[in-house]
Amino acid sequence: EPRVTVEGAGTGQLDLEKIAEGEDAKPLEELGIYKHDYYVYRVELERRHEVCAIANDVATFMVGGAPVAWGFARACAEVGPGTVDVVVESTGHPNDGIVPHFTGLIAPLLLDRLGEVNIEDIEFGIADLSDRYKPGIPAYTSYPKVINRELGRIIAKIDRWSGKPPQAKVELGILAIRGRFRVSEKSHAVVKLPPLHAFVQVAVFVNGVEVFRGLGNDVFPLYVYVPKEVVEEGVNELIMAVPIRGELRRVPKEVSATVELWKDVAKGYRVYKFKASATTTRGGAETRFRVSQPTTISVSFRIEKKSDVVAPLYLELKGDVLAQIRLNGRFIGRFYAGGSQSRFYLPEPYLSDNGANEIELRVIPLRKDAELSISFGSYYRAKVLRLEL
Repeated sequence: EPRVTVEGAGTGQLDLEKIAEGEDAKPLEELGIYKHDYYVYRVELERRHEVCAIANDVATFMVGGAPVAWGFARACAEVGPGTVDVVVESTGHPNDGIVPHFTGLIAPLLLDRLGEVNIEDIEFGIADLSDRYKPGIPAYTSYPKVINRELGRIIAKIDRWSGKPPQAKVELGILAIRGRFRVSEKSHAVVKLPPLHAFVQVAVFVNGVEVFRGLGNDVFPLYVYVPKEVVEEGVNELIMAVPIRGELRRVPKEVSATVELWKDVAKGYRVYKFKASATTTRGGAETRFRVSQPTTISVSFRIEKKSDVVAPLYLELKGDVLAQIRLNGRFIGRFYAGGSQSRFYLPEPYLSDNGANEIELRVIPLRKDAELSISFGSYYRAKVLRLEL
C-alpha cells in the first residue's frame, strides 16, 4: 500500500487586480482573456434588486466578499445596495473551433424580474440542402455547424411548417423549431431552452434577429439573452435552428420552453482577476479547512511506495466550494460541489516520488463558512512481477 504523508498546509487570501472596465458586460474571450482562472465582474447597485447572471459555465454572487448564491449557467439572488461581485471562470478555451465558444458573463446583469411566459404554437420545418450543398467535408463543416452566413435567409424561405416533428431523412439540412411568446411591454428576455441532446450546435432567432449562435448542451438548459431592443410588445417569434444529417431519430415529440422577462440591466462594470496575496498562514498537517472568502490553499505531501508496486494516486475533495487544482504548478482539474467528479488523478510524471509535492487550490466558497476536506488514495494496487525463462 503506498503511503501519502501530509507534511504541511498553508492558506492565503486571493486579492483582486483590475484588468478591464466598460459600460456593458462582455464574455471573457471578447476581453482577450483565455487563461484558465477565476475572474470577477463588479457592479455598483444604488438600491436593492433581484438580479440574475447568465454565464458559461458557473457563476457565484458575492457581496462584501461573502457568497450569497451560485448556479450552473444561471444564478439569481436579491442583493444591494452596494458592490456586487459575480465570480466566473474561464475554461482556457482557445476559441478556434467551428462554433464560437464564450465563457464568463454572456449577458448583462439582469435587474428586477417581471415574470415568465411560455413558448406556444410550436411548429417544425426543414430546409433540405442536399441538392445545393453536396455532402462532403466543406459542406459538413460549414453549413450544418450553423456557421454559414445564409442561415437566416434559408430559414425565412421555409414555407411548410407542421405541429408534429418531421419524419424524414435529409442528407444535409437545417431543422427549424418555431414558436411564439407574448409580452405586454418591452423588456429584456431570457429564453430557457431544454437540453438539446443531439443538437449540440444551435442558432436562435427572435423576430428575425440572430441572438445566439454557438454550442448547446445535452445536460443543462440553454439560456439565451434577448435585448430589450429586439423584444416587441405583443407577439414575438422565436426560431431555433439546428443542423441535421440523415434520419431524424432524436427530434423531441414535444418542445417546452419558457421566457423570463426582466425590467432592466446593470451598467458600468469593472473586471478583475484574482492574484494570490503575499501573506500566507502556515499550519500543521491539515486536511480540513473552513473557507468564507476566495482563498488559496497549499498542501505539501510526500509519497512512499515500493519500486515494484504500481498504484495510481488520486486527490479527493469534498465541500461546498468551487476549486481549481494544480499539482506541482500544473493544472489538473476543477471541482464543483455536487458535480460529477470528486477524485482527480495525480499524473505520475508530475509527481516526485522521493521529494516533496504540493497541491495548490484556488477555492471559491459557495456558502458562508464552507468546509473543504482533502484526502489521498489509490485507484488500485498491483505488484510488478518479473518473469524469467
